[in-house]
Amino acid sequence: MRIQLKGINRQSQIFLKYLISYVLILVVPVLILSFFIHTYLIKAFKEEVIEDTLNSLRKSKYSIDNEMEQLNRTRYQILSVNQNLHSYFSMDPTPIRDIKIRNELKSYIAANLLVDEVILYMSGDQNLYTSRGGYPIEFFTKYIYNYKDWPEEEFIHTIRTIGKNQIRPGETVNDTERIITCIYPPSSINQARTTLLFLLRENKIQDLLESSSEGKNAN
Repeated sequence: MRIQLKGINRQSQIFLKYLISYVLILVVPVLILSFFIHTYLIKAFKEEVIEDTLNSLRKSKYSIDNEMEQLNRTRYQILSVNQNLHSYFSMDPTPIRDIKIRNELKSYIAANLLVDEVILYMSGDQNLYTSRGGYPIEFFTKYIYNYKDWPEEEFIHTIRTIGKNQIRPGETVNDTERIITCIYPPSSINQARTTLLFLLRENKIQDLLESSSEGKNAN
């Protein structure tokens, strides 16, 4: 009886060894393969996410660069090329002159996606000229575009003395709006000596970035 039990135990041990060996032969390669597949998939996923993000950033940068280039062309047109504006500023101040200036500036608003307002200030003048009409500076800063953190005195000093391009980051205007202000000094060939301001709505830039990203994802 003992001999039979020993024989059975020995057979069981041999069977167990074969079973363990068989399992190891099957499981170890599967584990190794799973590890490499997992590593590859994680790496591929990371690379795809990074590439997708970079493509989205490139497209957003292109959209912004394109709009800023359009803005620069508009600046050049207003300060250096548009002879109508130059001639209007050389005229005596009258309501008719203000209407002509307003109509000229309206066309630039229509051609620029990001621009909410175009403002011209002629050296020595007490008024600002926009696509909506002409306003005394004090009236404009109090009732048309009231900057929360840009006091009237500082605003006037800036437009009268600015010597190089300046961009004010997004700031609260009229309590609710967020405006980015681009300020350009008079051009060297601008006889009227006019300072130019572009007012950009911050949410329009955000919308442009979002639409660029959505357009990329749709492709």
